[in-house]
Amino acid sequence: MKKFYSLIVIVFILTLMVFSPGVFAAGVERQTVDSETSNDILGTSATQDLGVTYRTHVQNNGWENNWAANGSSAGTEGQCLRLEAIEINLTGANLPTGAKIEYRTHVQNNGWESSWTSDGNRAGTEGQSLRLEAIQIRLVAMPGYAVQYRTHVQNQGWDTTWTANGESAGTEGQSLRLEAIEIRLVKNGLAPEGLNAKAASHAISLTWKGVNGADSYTIYQSATSSDGDYTEVAAGIAAVTYVVPNLEDGKRYYYKVKATAGDVDSPLTEAATAIASVDDQGNVLLGNQLLISNESTDIENTQSTGTLSSGADVMETSELDLASYGFDAILPFEPSAGQRPIDPSNGSLLKTSEVYELNSTKDFYTYSFITGNMDQTHARLAYNGTHGQVWVDADNPTMFITDDDACLIGEAFDDSIYPLITENFYTESDVNADGKIAILCFDIQDNYAIPGDAYCNGYFSPEDLYDGADSNRMEIFCMDTYPTMGNDVNNPNVSQIFVGLAHEFQHMVNFNRNEIEEKSGYMDTWLDEALSEAAGYMYQVLAESAGQDCKDVHTMRLSSYNKSDAIRNGKSLLDWNTSADNLNYALSYFFGQYLRTQVDEALGSGNGVKVFNEIITDPGNGNAAVESVIQKYIDPQLTFGEFLTNYRAAMVLKADTGSFGFNGEEAFNGISTPLYIGGTTNLAGGGAIVTAIDAPFTVPVDQGTDVSCLGIFW
Repeated sequence: MKKFYSLIVIVFILTLMVFSPGVFAAGVERQTVDSETSNDILGTSATQDLGVTYRTHVQNNGWENNWAANGSSAGTEGQCLRLEAIEINLTGANLPTGAKIEYRTHVQNNGWESSWTSDGNRAGTEGQSLRLEAIQIRLVAMPGYAVQYRTHVQNQGWDTTWTANGESAGTEGQSLRLEAIEIRLVKNGLAPEGLNAKAASHAISLTWKGVNGADSYTIYQSATSSDGDYTEVAAGIAAVTYVVPNLEDGKRYYYKVKATAGDVDSPLTEAATAIASVDDQGNVLLGNQLLISNESTDIENTQSTGTLSSGADVMETSELDLASYGFDAILPFEPSAGQRPIDPSNGSLLKTSEVYELNSTKDFYTYSFITGNMDQTHARLAYNGTHGQVWVDADNPTMFITDDDACLIGEAFDDSIYPLITENFYTESDVNADGKIAILCFDIQDNYAIPGDAYCNGYFSPEDLYDGADSNRMEIFCMDTYPTMGNDVNNPNVSQIFVGLAHEFQHMVNFNRNEIEEKSGYMDTWLDEALSEAAGYMYQVLAESAGQDCKDVHTMRLSSYNKSDAIRNGKSLLDWNTSADNLNYALSYFFGQYLRTQVDEALGSGNGVKVFNEIITDPGNGNAAVESVIQKYIDPQLTFGEFLTNYRAAMVLKADTGSFGFNGEEAFNGISTPLYIGGTTNLAGGGAIVTAIDAPFTVPVDQGTDVSCLGIFW
């Protein structure tokens, strides 16, 4: 009878097990529900042959006897017991070769463990009464799978979302213990495809292909590189497009997107990149202005912009300031075969051993821009300083220069201009062995009659350093008095030549390095002038910071550039043509400043000027010397031609940071590039135009091979 009743009890128990799974499977009920809600095309729970098991070391209890698996809970709830250690294993007969699970814990007092534990080994501590506060878990060699986990935290309970793939679950710095943990594997679905980033106005527009079953998308952004650190910028996006707003103009950003269904995330997409407000991608460009740039250095053979439609806008023009018509010059000189600079030790070449004292007089050879011939100017030594001598016209001068005026000129040269040039550019020659540079002030004959006429601010003649019939046989600048020092002949403003002195001194030291010392020939004119313009601006900044008066070279060049028909119509930076609008000074000036500010951004403010000396001492003497410093300090992959295009874009966008601006220097915010309004045209190497567009622009198939286009939002 007892056996009969025992049989009945056994049958009854088996019946309960079959028809009441909730009673015996309560520990895995959470896993079952979660698997059902995430069972979609995006991601599903791992198949039964692959899984994860884990157990914890619990305060007072020690290691759990049974291993939890696939989303069930390990640890305790409601007992205020800390987790002290954990072991985790992958399970399944079909694990990929090399597959493993790695994990590490954040331990009370110790912080994060320095190395990752794997495959059933212990992470955490035993016998030290130290709580686990956070955990990171990741898979290795498990393509198509993700590991998800969540923790039960002291005072907070269960995490409301699952953490995945090496991210931290739990807390740091709050002294809160982990009390329980759930871990599961999920199959990843496909990441969103076709992620595309495109420039927008102060923004970047993203598009991608949707994933079936996805509830939403999350967008991540990096401001450094495609494999840099990404931060979340938008979540819960239901659409498959998104515009990331309020970005820095001209800055490149990188993006990745993931899809989410329920609590299952897809992998991240491959990175897509774009530049805020500058479209440089593909054959269809967006923006409201279009830059077309010939990146070639060939100024003899032009290349087509490709088919363009004529615009309707007319550029505003206005009269240039008087100062805009002043020019500085290097007198043309080509040494004859075998002709070398004067050797100061060769008295027969120097032909003078005279030492000049104050009020000494001397006849100088001076050039007439009216006749194209040499004249003679009789001058008196009115200042004899450490580095400079100031000579003034002694025979019926148009503008009388007093000794006090000469002293102002000489002191400005000795105290400010000389150290500025020799420390940042190069040093001068000394063919007459006197250690000084003559500054001859007189009315240069240049056909100036009324305001608006062109005139010469000053010039440097290399012939003066050689033995020749018209050589002064010394280092000398000729500086104009009228109208450079003003139109009032009785009240000269001598400070108006100081910028010009710095300009001409750069020409002199440049010639010394490249022609006399290196014997490599003249530096390309556009670059030599860019450096002289930089020298003039450096003096202007120095003078203004000391509250001193001087010519405003920056405002002059700004006015010339903004109102120039030649620049509007594609003037090349590299083609220094004396018939061009204002002699190309504006383009060379701004190029020098762009180069300086780009190096400043790379190395820190104030370091950009170091490249001027490096360019002068580079034997390249042209674009090769510039490319050398670009690749040394700015970007080792950036070509000179690409740098030219970036420079032209900076003249439009004036971004605060990056390649398309002047490192945030406010002085350049007044640049307003004149817009081209014609149709198809040809550009010389280094030439560029900017035109307005009101629709996406398709890059013409018939444009030149070195012609590049950028869409710009401005």
